[in-house]
Amino acid sequence: MHFLRQTHTHITALSVGIGAYLVRLTQRIIQKSDSPILLTGYVALNNLLGKSVYISNQQIGGSDEVMSPNGVSHMKVGDDLEGAYQILKWLSYVPHSFGCAHTIESNLLSLYDPVDRDCEYYPFTDKYDPRLLIAADYQKNLRLPTQSEMTTNGEEQKSEKSEIETETANESWLSGLFDRDSFTEYLSQWATSVCIGRARLGGIPVGVIAAETRTTQCCIPPDPALESDSSEIMWSKPGEVWNPDSSFKTAQAIRDFKCDNLPLFILANWRGFSGGQRDMFHQILKYGSYIVDELQSYAEPVFVYLPPTADLRGGAWVVLDSLKCTVLRLPKPMCWSRRALWASNIERRNCSQPCTESIRN
Repeated sequence: MHFLRQTHTHITALSVGIGAYLVRLTQRIIQKSDSPILLTGYVALNNLLGKSVYISNQQIGGSDEVMSPNGVSHMKVGDDLEGAYQILKWLSYVPHSFGCAHTIESNLLSLYDPVDRDCEYYPFTDKYDPRLLIAADYQKNLRLPTQSEMTTNGEEQKSEKSEIETETANESWLSGLFDRDSFTEYLSQWATSVCIGRARLGGIPVGVIAAETRTTQCCIPPDPALESDSSEIMWSKPGEVWNPDSSFKTAQAIRDFKCDNLPLFILANWRGFSGGQRDMFHQILKYGSYIVDELQSYAEPVFVYLPPTADLRGGAWVVLDSLKCTVLRLPKPMCWSRRALWASNIERRNCSQPCTESIRN
């Protein structure tokens, strides 16, 4: 079921039965931590099974237990005030009416984050947090421990504190690709091998999709109703690979950004699609093709950026080659220092000189 415009729902209390379906139909769900979403309450299920199996509604449809890990809830909040704030923040990325241009945010923050500033964060290893590349973070200034700190009464300390650097109270900001404090991640607990969210680039709202480079864990909790026939299933998923759930998450995010007419930035770092027996059974072919379908119909600009140490090959290259977009490459680490605006103030480049090229030619 496709919607031209999607709506938001804030779950403030128990949502059960048809209410749970109505919640899911809105596509964008912000769930309070103590407000479960379920089809049948735990008391009715226990009566149906003829024994006490479930202990609470949270166990069936709680945010931490089920709805965030399975991708139903986009965001978890602690109270109603935080939920209202997150809805308003989400709406700040959306134009005030359909077809209108996005309002460029102009506030005091832009004085401290000009569009021509340096990109200070650089991933020196191929295993890094993609959120630092997107939004950057504070870096603590470190100093080596003094000799007096390393020894006590003339004897060396054997603890780990003597082997690591001692942090000072001072912190410095390492800037990333997008405007400072503008990135908001959604669906952070589901399909963790892909990171999606919204950010701003020179004040312009954009959609962001990035690959997780590190190994992640996937866990399916046991169902108490099946007793000994059900057990927890946990397995590792390598980074830089599209899995069935992360492929579906990518396609769903593209469609979501398309509804808001957002320019799309894909930080490409994929070696391909997973193709094992379990992944084939879980329909990796279908979910991977969803990405192609959504990209083909994407009307706004799409930019594919290859970060340092990135790989783009195999089926991932074929999928991103399905549209005529712009590939941003980083030829040398030294070109990372400056960023500028190109292509009608939408594309921000991390090179001192433009080096765009078509992905097709």
